[in-house]
Amino acid sequence: GEYELAITGGIPASGVSVTVTPAKTDWAFSPISKSVTAYKQRPTYTRTFTATGAAQSWSVPYDGTYKIELWGAQGGASMEANLGGKGGYTYGNIALNENDVLTVRVGKKGADCNQTTGGNGGYNGGGKGGNAYNAYKGGGGGGGATDICTGGTEPADRIIIAGGGGGSGRTQSGGAGGGGNSATACNGGNSTPYNSQLTPAYGAEQSDTGKGTANGIGGEGRNGTSASYGGEGNGGGGGGYRGGQAKTEAGDGTAAGGGGGSSYAKTPLFTAVGGTRGGNNAADGKVIITWVDW
Repeated sequence: GEYELAITGGIPASGVSVTVTPAKTDWAFSPISKSVTAYKQRPTYTRTFTATGAAQSWSVPYDGTYKIELWGAQGGASMEANLGGKGGYTYGNIALNENDVLTVRVGKKGADCNQTTGGNGGYNGGGKGGNAYNAYKGGGGGGGATDICTGGTEPADRIIIAGGGGGSGRTQSGGAGGGGNSATACNGGNSTPYNSQLTPAYGAEQSDTGKGTANGIGGEGRNGTSASYGGEGNGGGGGGYRGGQAKTEAGDGTAAGGGGGSSYAKTPLFTAVGGTRGGNNAADGKVIITWVDW
């Protein structure tokens, strides 16, 4: 903002020395007639958060509007060529005050399966991949969601979310994580079967009564139980506003990927919301915060 600095005892003919305590290195002074106006120059500010496997705290440095961009994490892969679904991308603008404190949770990529053992789900809601029977292949873990919380870390405390991708099965790729490509959010993607006779694991929906898990944690892939039809493990669902589904059938013969988690942005707290499902993020999630207006 702009601050007026009053000088008593008359204005000197030339020059004026002003000391500001405490020191403000990003302030400058501009003279006007019979007064001096001190104004706070707008610095550029960008903060990037990467995945640490734990919640991180951010204290808002300046009053103003911030653009917050979030990428969900990719799901893990099976031992075959099928890959986990990519994480979603969500962004929105929010007005914040200096010294507000937000909690940032950056999703981690779901683990690839280790031979017969299904991959663990990524931090922040990824569902575990199912184990395989005997010498078959396990499913990949679901990717974690990336979110921002206020006041706590319960599901109701989340104000913006990018969904994580579903883990893959041997014959199905995982579904993509949801991104905010509508006014508030979008659904996660379904897994992709290798033929039309197999049904997908469904991506989570943004609706509170829709598909997916209400706590935002992706479903756990079912284990293979016999060698009759293969015995593979299913992929885990991605984390999100609602977690992506994992196939409820045992992995035998389905080897299904998990569905992607859905995204969310709380409105009218956030404006200019957008993004994409499966936002080309084939890795851990991340968050970029940029000060855009004061």
